[in-house]
Amino acid sequence: MSFKEQILKIVKEKGPIIPNLIKREVGGDTFLIGAVLSELLEEGSIKISNTKIGNSPTYYQPGHEYKLVNLKKYLNEKDQRTLDILKDKKILRDREQEMLIRVSLRNIKDFAKQLEVNDKGEKEIFWKWYLTPKEEAEKLIRQAITGEIEAEKPKAETKKEPRETRTEKEIKEEKVVQEQKKEESREEVKKEQSRTEEKQETIKQSKEPEDDEFSRKLHKYFDKKEIEVIKETIIRKNSEIELNVIIPSAVGKVEYFCKAKNKKKCNDGDISSAYIKGQMIKLPVLFITTGEVAKKVENMLQNEFKGLVLKQIWKMGTPITDLLISKEIRIEDLKGKTLAVDSYNIIYQFLSSIRQPNGTPLMDSKGRVTSHLIGLFNRITKLMLEEVQFVFVFDGIAPELKKKERERRRKLKLEAQDLYEEAKQKENVEDMKKYASRTSILNKEMIEEAKKLIDALGIPIVDATSEGEAQAAYMVQNQDCYAVLSQDTDSLIFGAPLVIKNLTISGKRKTVNKLTYTNVNPEIISLTDNLNYLGVTKEQLIVIAILAGTDYDIGGVKGIGPKKALALVKKNGEDYDATFEEAKWNEHFDTEWQEVFYLIKKIPINKDYKLEWKDPNKEELIKLLVEEHDFSRERVESTIDKLLKGKPNKQQKSIFDFWD
Repeated sequence: MSFKEQILKIVKEKGPIIPNLIKREVGGDTFLIGAVLSELLEEGSIKISNTKIGNSPTYYQPGHEYKLVNLKKYLNEKDQRTLDILKDKKILRDREQEMLIRVSLRNIKDFAKQLEVNDKGEKEIFWKWYLTPKEEAEKLIRQAITGEIEAEKPKAETKKEPRETRTEKEIKEEKVVQEQKKEESREEVKKEQSRTEEKQETIKQSKEPEDDEFSRKLHKYFDKKEIEVIKETIIRKNSEIELNVIIPSAVGKVEYFCKAKNKKKCNDGDISSAYIKGQMIKLPVLFITTGEVAKKVENMLQNEFKGLVLKQIWKMGTPITDLLISKEIRIEDLKGKTLAVDSYNIIYQFLSSIRQPNGTPLMDSKGRVTSHLIGLFNRITKLMLEEVQFVFVFDGIAPELKKKERERRRKLKLEAQDLYEEAKQKENVEDMKKYASRTSILNKEMIEEAKKLIDALGIPIVDATSEGEAQAAYMVQNQDCYAVLSQDTDSLIFGAPLVIKNLTISGKRKTVNKLTYTNVNPEIISLTDNLNYLGVTKEQLIVIAILAGTDYDIGGVKGIGPKKALALVKKNGEDYDATFEEAKWNEHFDTEWQEVFYLIKKIPINKDYKLEWKDPNKEELIKLLVEEHDFSRERVESTIDKLLKGKPNKQQKSIFDFWD
């Protein structure tokens, strides 16, 4: 029996079944099983369900549709109730159902079959239980439209009173009951809408936002290449992502399936899996990796996998993180310390991660984005209650080497925002999701609102001459602050003695695609400790960063990651000309390496700043958050009162529980 025949036999005997269970039965690679299933689907030998177990659909034999009802337990509670109603009634008239059931009917596609009926020139939608015979369905629909039930022919030997009168009475009573239920349903929907409006700012805010650094870096690469993301699924956090992207080409925009791997070395199995997936969904494949590729893969690209596009992007920003050592700390260790906040980094993180289920940012009743304000107010006030002090540092004028890149990204995000607004007006949810992930742009209004909030909290603001990370690093060097607070390590190459990452009060972060959390503790990275650990100087660390890639030489030198860069620097010592010559810098960049080197080393700094902390301005905070952006007055006032009393509250809930 062939491999294909084995899979078909298992589907016939055990379907509906997911691919992982098939793999347990026959063995083999998952991508190969997927390819066989795709082939069987095209032949019509098997069918695929809309209902999923986890993230996977199930496969079953034609004629075994009756077994699909076993998937009921994998539906949510609302859809299960709708399924039971439809199964009992066999036919449901769409316009007679309450709103929640109408939505649910459109979700349970395996069990609810939509029928469009033309009644006296008017089209009407009915829903049929998927196992109800066609003749029975037609009879029930006629009864629903005419309000009459077809009488059975009386048996010759039995003389009974006609049932028409009783049936008509029952129908009238049933209609009255239905009207009462509909009215009750409408009232319940109104109450639910009212409750939703009251909690508008709380939508999904109680959950710690997902934080995937690889995804953020990948989007930076897409921005640079003007690639549009229309769908994104994180398979493994900071490791593997699947996307559908639109790539501009000479013949117009082309949709690709994209597999992105944050892996030191990709093998033929990685490429094969991506290629098979692309074949299954009939899309060309773009494979992106931050690491090296096995030699065998190069031959495969010329033969087995023609048309697959392979891109090695290496790591964006300053990809030296893999070389660095850090130490976990507790919030208590920061008590009484002052942190210089890389404002754009932190605010952008809030804006991109605190979102509604459809991918859109959280907004107030006037449609203005509030994700950044919610993140700032929640996180910073909680840390202030833990007696941690802040200075917020904002970027100044970007260096010329960075301006072009920033302007390109800005234009792409503005275009995506326009497309999103257009989709929103048309109530096109799919397009809203499509463009939402690309609208995380910090516009001037958002920055000003963030500054208003920070100022109202009594926290000093410093405007950098150029790069915020460099300004924050200088303030730590000058002993005005204890450390830089940022999720990036860019400030290290500007000489920051200490950098703190993962500063979350709850110590938890949501696990991707699960309702569970993983423990995440704050980390501190010491420049001195790392220079000693790597055996390099500050200048050599800058050279390593340039070779591996910074914001001023995106991607760095092709083929040179942080480890190779470290090896080159150690080999050539302080002979930087020799290092860059060996790396063949001039073959990859028009800019001389010295220009990037001295930009980092001598970047302009604002030395004329003043640090003055004040009490929170309760009136300004209420005006900004409550009156302008619909925050809960009671909760805002409660937080402000605690700040003014200066009494930390260790009994409080998780950061984002504030909005429950």
